[in-house]
Order: sequence, then C-alpha cells, then structure tokens
Amino acid sequence: EIEKITPGARVLIIGEHVNSAGRTVSDSATDRNLKLAQVQQNEYDAVICTDSAFTLIPLRSETVDKYENEEFHEQKAVALEAAGGRKSSEAREKHRARIQAGYEAARAAVKFKHTKDLIHWEDLDVDCVIADEAHAYKNLYAVDRAYGKGKPKFLGGSGTSKTADDFKLKSKVLHARGGRLTMLTATPTKNSPLEIYNMLTYIATDEWEKRGIRNAEEFVARYCEVEPRRYLDDEGKIEEGPCIVGFKGLT
Repeated sequence: EIEKITPGARVLIIGEHVNSAGRTVSDSATDRNLKLAQVQQNEYDAVICTDSAFTLIPLRSETVDKYENEEFHEQKAVALEAAGGRKSSEAREKHRARIQAGYEAARAAVKFKHTKDLIHWEDLDVDCVIADEAHAYKNLYAVDRAYGKGKPKFLGGSGTSKTADDFKLKSKVLHARGGRLTMLTATPTKNSPLEIYNMLTYIATDEWEKRGIRNAEEFVARYCEVEPRRYLDDEGKIEEGPCIVGFKGLT
C-alpha cells in the first residue's frame, strides 16, 4: 500500500518474508539481524515490523539500567518517602533496600532476554514510530497500594506486561532523540482507569509530571475515589478493604 501511494518508496518488512515456495513465513534470527543491518546501513523510506519482531530488537544494557534507575525513584516515590520517615538511619536504609529488592525482582520478571540479536534499537537511529493495535501496550503500570491501604479492588489492570515494558523503553529512546511516536487503537481505555495513565505515558512524557503525578499510585490518588467497602473475594467470602467507587477531578 505504501508503494502504491508513494511509487518508488523503499520499504522493508521485518518479521516475515515470502520463501522460495511462495509462502509467507516468519523471519529467523539470522533473517532479522540481516534486515536490521540493512536498516542501519541504508535509508529506507519506511520499515514495517511485526509486533513479535519489534520486541526482539534488544536495548543496550546501559540504556535499560539508566531508565530503570529513573523509574525506581518515580514509581516507588510514595514508598521511599514513607521509608524516609523512619526513626533511625539504619531502619530507613533497610526499608529502602527492601523496596529496591522487590522492585528489581518485579523488573526481572518482565525483561526480555535477547541472545541472538546483534543490532540494538539505539543503533537504528529511528526518528518516527507508528504503532498499530497500540492497546497491546496498555498494561504498563499497576498499583499495589492506594493511600497506604493496600491494593484497591475494582481498579482493574493486570500489571506490567513484557511487551508494554519493552515498548516503554524503546519509546523513551525515541523521545530522547527528538523522534515522534503515534499510537493507533480503537480501544485505548477499556478495562481500567489506569489504562489512561499508561497510554498517555508513552506519548505525553511530561504531562503527568506537570500535574504533580509521578507514578500510577499518585494518578489513582488524584482521579479515583477510594473508600473502604465490603466485597466478595475469589472464594466467595465477604472481605473489607479499599475499593474504587468513582472518579474525581475530571473537570
């Protein structure tokens, strides 16, 4: 379609190809690395990449470490501030260490492990990304606590997915070099108010910070009504705890 709209355009497809029998098959690691090398060495007008192939493009470890360190202080700001209120410096440091250990364990669970890809995302010098079916990336952040009362019921959201986490880091690299990100989806927010926070985090990187919101917990505190209510747990027992009962601050 791109070639029809723009005759002579140089277009590369990463993730699949037509084999000698005329059948469309997935790229092997060798095929993918060869195509990434072509992107690195040549100026294509457009590169179409399947979602699965996109997630297999690795990031440099120093890039991941840099953004993870920034995210730790942003996403765990509430817990770190609470740790700062402990009486002794030893107690504060122990509590901070526990928070960081828990964060690193959670991060390890969502990292992709790349062993066959030789060219990194940073090497490709991409200046524009258009992501179709972008709702695949809406499970970016979850909330463990709200107002210090534990995870609220009826908030929705299934936690961080590997795909969303990978896309977040690549979008940060894109924004850092002044690139543009466009996300296309018919269902940006369907199951949870957190999806609003997550989706806008990709494309409006500074907007939440301008509003004094550093993480998903502070988003819930600003825009969700949280009250103690009774509810049925997964086993059909009546429990009491913090629940999302409505919204606020929307006007």
